[in-house]
Amino acid sequence: LMVLAVALVSFGIGAGPAGKELVPMGFSPGSLFQPELLVIVTGTCFAAVADHKVLRDVDAIMGGVWVFGQLVLFSMLGSRTSPGIFPQIMHVLPVIAVGLCFRLLGIFLAIGATLLSGSSGHPFQRKTVLPDALFCFLGTIP
Repeated sequence: LMVLAVALVSFGIGAGPAGKELVPMGFSPGSLFQPELLVIVTGTCFAAVADHKVLRDVDAIMGGVWVFGQLVLFSMLGSRTSPGIFPQIMHVLPVIAVGLCFRLLGIFLAIGATLLSGSSGHPFQRKTVLPDALFCFLGTIP
């Protein structure tokens, strides 16, 4: 129940009463927090720090609800995409290109750091860094 309560509070931070943002962005209209993403981050953080047994128990209880919740949550995220930006595409493309370049660089750095750390349990090998990085990069493109 606490995980569900925290997720609902996270969802509520995105917008206040009457649609007014609880935490405005400041430099642009809209909320600083996207409520659907806060729910995803809350669940991810809980999964990262919870004991394995507790995580299995929560999964057993909420597993059926989450199947329906995923459909609602990700369709809500997709519905926020607006085609009204397309007339500005020539102004937006350079920003997107720079962002994608830094994402690819970040993936290379993460794989390199993983290899240098000497930790076990990862699928990366030095000879396949480029294909692995490209696979991870392409997997993050919507």
